[in-house]
Formats: sequence, structure tokens, C-alpha cells
Amino acid sequence: MLIVFFQFSIFDFQRKMNHNTNHVISLPPGLIYQQLTKENLIDFTQTNQGITITSCLIALGLLAIIPDGKKGQLATGYWGGKKEKKAARKKAQTQMANVSRNSIALYVGTPGDIQKRQEQEWIKQGKLKKQRKPEAFNWFKPAAESLYLPDAQRGIAAIGASGSGKSFSVCDPLIRSSLDQGFPTIIYDFKYPAQAKRAVGYALKRGYNVHIFAPGFPESDVCNPLDLLKDEEDAIAAGQIAQVINRNTDLTGGKASGDKFFEDAGDSLVEGIFLLTKAVGTLVENQRYCDIMTAQAILSLPDLVSRLEFASQEKLNVWTTRPLSQIISIKESEKTVAGIIGIAQRTFQKFLKKDFMGAFCGKTTLPLDLEGKQLIVFGLDRNNRDIVGPLLATILHMVINRNVSRIKPRRDPLVVSLDELPSLYLPQLVNWLNENREDGFCGILGYQNLGQLENRYGKELTRAILGGTATKFIFNPQDPDSAKTFSDLLGEFQIHFKSKSKSSGTGGSSHSKSDQKNKRPLLEPAQFIKLPTGKAVIINPAYQRAKESYVPLLEQIQIPEFDLKEQEWSENLWESIREHLIKVKRASHRVSNQQRVRQLKERMALVEQLFPLPTDGARQAPASFSPTPALIPKSGSSSSTATSHWPPRLSDQDVSPDLLEGSF
Repeated sequence: MLIVFFQFSIFDFQRKMNHNTNHVISLPPGLIYQQLTKENLIDFTQTNQGITITSCLIALGLLAIIPDGKKGQLATGYWGGKKEKKAARKKAQTQMANVSRNSIALYVGTPGDIQKRQEQEWIKQGKLKKQRKPEAFNWFKPAAESLYLPDAQRGIAAIGASGSGKSFSVCDPLIRSSLDQGFPTIIYDFKYPAQAKRAVGYALKRGYNVHIFAPGFPESDVCNPLDLLKDEEDAIAAGQIAQVINRNTDLTGGKASGDKFFEDAGDSLVEGIFLLTKAVGTLVENQRYCDIMTAQAILSLPDLVSRLEFASQEKLNVWTTRPLSQIISIKESEKTVAGIIGIAQRTFQKFLKKDFMGAFCGKTTLPLDLEGKQLIVFGLDRNNRDIVGPLLATILHMVINRNVSRIKPRRDPLVVSLDELPSLYLPQLVNWLNENREDGFCGILGYQNLGQLENRYGKELTRAILGGTATKFIFNPQDPDSAKTFSDLLGEFQIHFKSKSKSSGTGGSSHSKSDQKNKRPLLEPAQFIKLPTGKAVIINPAYQRAKESYVPLLEQIQIPEFDLKEQEWSENLWESIREHLIKVKRASHRVSNQQRVRQLKERMALVEQLFPLPTDGARQAPASFSPTPALIPKSGSSSSTATSHWPPRLSDQDVSPDLLEGSF
């Protein structure tokens, strides 16, 4: 039909030409096309018929080139680009302007408007003399672009081998982003004080109250595990403490070949001892005896089961002694009882080490409920990792769980950075990621590869953790299995190529060409293993195209010069901050080794009186137990003021203004 229309248009065009020139031209059909082609083709294309034919020819050409939608495609993978990042930036800016506990955005690389606003605030506060000059434009080194991450409350994972850049390029910038926006933040510093150096000064400069819990270091706060229990009937919290300690003591990831009966019975006994220790404060009407030293003293009592059975009948609440019912029921089997008690004692002996005891005994100075501009750094002493790790994981787990499981909803989100996640076991992590994002939990998880995570959490939980983080930064994992999994996650894209074939026979040779379709991975496993430092695949639900979300980006992450200078300034300030912390700690009430020994003896005497043998049942616990005089606070003070000289926080007001001005 198009050909007939084309011929008709040509004859019509010729007729008009003859009419306009008042000449009758009669040409053979073959010469009509020759005349049109040589002399009047341009004029013809400007007519209505010519435009129509030209458009039809172009349309036919495009239809021949462009594939027929996705109907015949073998694969649909593709990389995102500027449009996806622009859409994410727009959504992130909306979330940052309207922050709620379950809808937040973070970024990598401080945006220029936030830099300007911060500097104006510092000038008003006297922390900065004048605003910095903007950096000169460099054609050879363009300024780093901010990377926005909307819906950060849905979880963020930074995955990459050691040295791949996950901490420098993702974890640290996201922490700075949280601090810029004033969110309560928790940092697990596996290489303490490496990450603390980069974050503490940065936070102080932005008006944060900073706390450090690092058992074994003189600048550490105190957190008494018994303060995490509401009362002597809080079996849930006591059971969680026992479980976390046990799972972090087992470095095999739950694959140990030990007797499960003894392990479970040991956990139940530890739970019961925690509740029993909490009850001691009620019995003597003095909560300062609710500590790990009292718990260890109870476990050290001879003929413990008989004492517990007698106490449960005479003076203890039924809910307090419920976890002890198992060991009481098997009291006739002395070897079994001894094995269970031995497992429980192993748990408490980890707390009662000379260098770490001060971080777990005494009045808690670590804030347990985080609101507003508060930062807690949990620092691990890697030289004593086997001892400190389970205890640190326990306090970290309980503080997070307390803050995301409130009856009264949070006002703001809680940002939790857990770099080198497989170095600790958090039983509720999957629940936090998948169930508590509505309650304000925003997790930033860092690990090297899936194999490392499976070794600690198991295959099923690893899949749940990976699926619970909507935003993923995938660096070089240096693990073939992980690389294959991530390559499959990205999918494949379709490729087109032409094939030529030649055949020969008695009648001669023939040539043929054909269009072929095939598919290949968007990023092959071998390409994952070759990713350079700082280059990563980025997936976020706000990277959208048409009706698709989670469009992947392949980016070389760059950190702005402003961020690098702020980080360097914070690192240079660290030693001064640490010295200030230690100085204040020493000025507060400290317990000497001799006093600590007397405290242990005092608690041994106390539990002997509170939990007598059945033959001494007539002896009741004295209501006015007299502690060692040297350990009684001076007149006018109470147990709660024994640590009043130790400030419950460190803020920018506690640091010298000269230090804060420093090298701004």
C-alpha cells in the first residue's frame, strides 16, 4: 500500500508541475523517477505527500532497529545513572525536611547547603571565626558529588573485604550524616579507638553528649548489667543477658559439640542468679548490692541448691525463683548439679577480672535511654577479645533492645552502626531489621562477605539479614561464592550481535547474515573480584526507573574535601578528649584494689546471712546489715552520689574552647 501511495504521489506531483508551467510534459515511466530524483527530490519532500512518505520510511526503519519491547527480550538488567540519583536526591531531601522515627534519609558526602548551615551556626556559637572560602573549581578533579540514601530506616549493608573501602566510603560518612541531623547514634568500634577518633570530635563539635563504654580502658563509663533489669521479676531481660553471653562465648556459631542440656540448664541458672541478685537489693533495702560481685558470691556458696530451695520457700517471690526450679528438681544428682553450676560460674568469672571489673560494678553512668543528640561508642579491647567480647555484646544488645522496644514510641530514629558485625552475636538483630524499623531502628551493618557472616549467624539468619537491609553497598568481597551470589542478585542484560556464515557446494558458495540475541551477567563474579578500592555496586529502593525500583548503580565513591578535613580535625582532637575523660574519671570516686577485695568479702558475708542452710533456718536475714565502714559514703551523701563527681556525659562544653577551635 505504501508503494502504491508513493507512485500516486509522484504522478500527482508531476501533474502539479505541468499545471504550474502550462506545459504538457509526457515522459516515459522510467524517466519520471529519474527526473524526480535528480531535479525535484528536495521540492517533493517539502510537499504534504513527501513529508508523509518520509515519515513512514523513518518509522519503518526504527521498527526494524528497535526491539519489540520486552516481549522478546532474554534479560532485562541494566545500570542506573543520573536520573536514578536525581530521583533519590529529591526523595531524600523531602525526608530530611520532614524527619520522623520511621522515615529518614542519610547521605555519603556532606551536601553544600548543610556545610554552609553548619558553619553559620559555628560562627554564632563562637566555634568558628569566619566562614571558609569555597574551593576553587578544578577541571581535572571535579568536586565529589553527594550520594543520597532515602529510606535509610529500612537497613543499610556495607559488604566488602578488608581494605575494600567499606568503612571509609560508607560507614564513617553515614555516621557523620546521622550526627549532622542530630539523631541519637550508637557505634560499635571493633578496632577501638579507630572509629571513635573519627566520630567523637565530630559529634562534640555538633553539640552532642558523648559516652564511651570500653571495658579495660580508663576513659570508659560504667554499666551495671543488673541495672538493665526492672526488678527481681524481670525474667525476660535476665534471660536475654544469659543468652547473649552464652552465644558470644561460643565462637563456633552454635556448632559446638557440647551437651545442650547442660548449656540450657546453665543459662537458666544464670538467669535465676541475676533475678536473685536483684532481689538482694529489695531484701536489704539497698540497691548498691545489686551487682556482679553479689551474683558471684551467691554462686560460690557451698551446698547452693539446698540454700536456694530453702530461700524459695521462705522469702523469695515465686517469679524470682522460677528459673531455679530445674536445678532444684535435680538436687539429688550431685555431678549434674556441679556441671550446671560450673557453666554458670564461667559466665560470671568473665565479669570479675581485675582490669574490667570497674566497667560492670557500681552505679551505671552510661545512659540507657537515648534521645536527641547523644552518642555512645562501644569499644572492643581486641587484646582481650575473648573475655571482653561477650560482655560488650551483652550491654550493646540490651541497650539497643531497650530503645527500640519501648511502650511509648520514640520521637526520633536510633542510628546503630555495627561495622565488622560477625565479631559479635546479637540474637535480636533480625527482629530489629525486619520488625523494629517502625520503632525507629536504623541499622548500618558492615561485614566482609557472606561466608564470614554465615560462620557466626548460620545460613538462614544470614539470608534474613541480607534481605533485611534494603540499601546495599557491595564492594570487592574477595570471596568467589559471595561474588557469584551478588552477580545473580544483579541479574543479566541482553546483547545483540550479527553472525555471518559461508557455505560452498557444487553450485558455488553462498553467504548469509543473521541477527542473534544472547544474555550475560550485568557484573560477572570475576569482575566483582576485580573491583578497586572505593568502587561499589549500590542498591537503594529509591533508585527507580519507570515502574522498577532497586535499579543498581556502579559508582566510584568519592568523599568531599570538607568531610576529609572534618575527619582529620576530629582525629587530631582525640588524644585531648581522651585525656580529659581520664582526668575526670580519676577525679571521681574510684575504688582501689584493697577496697574491691573488702567489697567482695562483704558480699560473701551478706549472702551467707540471706541464704542460710536449712539447718540454720531460724536465722533470718538482718534488716540492718552493716557494711564495711570504709565503703559507706560520707555523711550527706547517698549511694547514688558516690559517683556524683563523675559527669554523666561529655559534651562540647566540657572541652576547652581552644581545642574546639583547633584547626577548624
